[in-house]
Amino acid sequence: MTQQLIEYLLKLKKSGYTDKELIPLISKTFSEYTKEDIAEENINAILNPLIEVHSTRELKENDNIENILNNTIHKYFDKTEENYTIVKNHLLKLSLYDKVIERDNIEYFYLIDMLLTNYLLHFSALEEFDSLKKQNDTDISGVALSSSTTAKAIISKEHNAIKTALKSMPNNEELKFRNKVYTEYLRNPHSASKSLHVVKLLGGIKSLSQEENEYILNAVKVLNSAFPFEKKEIYKSANLLIVILFRKDSMWIKELKPKNMISNNILIEINEVLMENVFKTKNKLKKDNISQSIQVRTDYDLTHIYEFKNASNDKIHPMFEDTEYNKEYFDELTEYFKKKIPLKSDDI
Repeated sequence: MTQQLIEYLLKLKKSGYTDKELIPLISKTFSEYTKEDIAEENINAILNPLIEVHSTRELKENDNIENILNNTIHKYFDKTEENYTIVKNHLLKLSLYDKVIERDNIEYFYLIDMLLTNYLLHFSALEEFDSLKKQNDTDISGVALSSSTTAKAIISKEHNAIKTALKSMPNNEELKFRNKVYTEYLRNPHSASKSLHVVKLLGGIKSLSQEENEYILNAVKVLNSAFPFEKKEIYKSANLLIVILFRKDSMWIKELKPKNMISNNILIEINEVLMENVFKTKNKLKKDNISQSIQVRTDYDLTHIYEFKNASNDKIHPMFEDTEYNKEYFDELTEYFKKKIPLKSDDI
């Protein structure tokens, strides 16, 4: 369903639009369609990687690879950090399977930059997890650190307080809104958690009142995950980032089409060094699991926590569920884009 929209956005690029023309047009159209619920800068952050991938170039013989890598990693690592040279040398190996993107007249490695951005997000998640653990307070540690196993047991204290207040104030709009959020979470924790974290990522939804946005952002503190998990799951997720971006069948490699394709053995070797020297943890990639499908386990602290997919844990992103509502939504959205941003040329 979303594929048809993505395909049309790529057609727009191929029909002759430059990035400078296309990205503002896409942002404006999304804002118009969503009644400006999503700020334009947030739309840009979501769409830029999909558009930029078609503005990358292969490495050339006269490229200064080390300079390009320095541009890429300087905002993530300090040269004085322990093991900096080891990390840099293995990212240099990885750069042979990447392409170059120019932003504001500075060149970067496209996939390596995405990898390091996600490393940073995982560090943030680890820090948040540790911070909540140290406080040892079940009222603020939320679902993620709960010792309970069911969603109802985890949020019952907060939800019961809301329902009790509603009995004496049945017309209170704030309480009704808060109850709706918790009820939806109980109905489908995975879907509700995804929605709550999107609102947190976007900083709020314009069509909601300030009070409603504030409540959602406060609710995420309690409903901070679809279910409880352990700290080790964040480390396991960090192990999968290199696969998501660089494995031969990844969507990014399929779009990027680099000249060199990395082997599983080299991917495992590089990941082993990066995990040991960046996260101080063990490599989880092996020959017998590196080809497994990967999915989002849960969202936590603005971070996707990934896991290997199997028959017992298979999850579908709410956006990609095969429902009549999703089909109609993306059909309408795609037609809206075709009307608002026509192809420059039909010869594609």
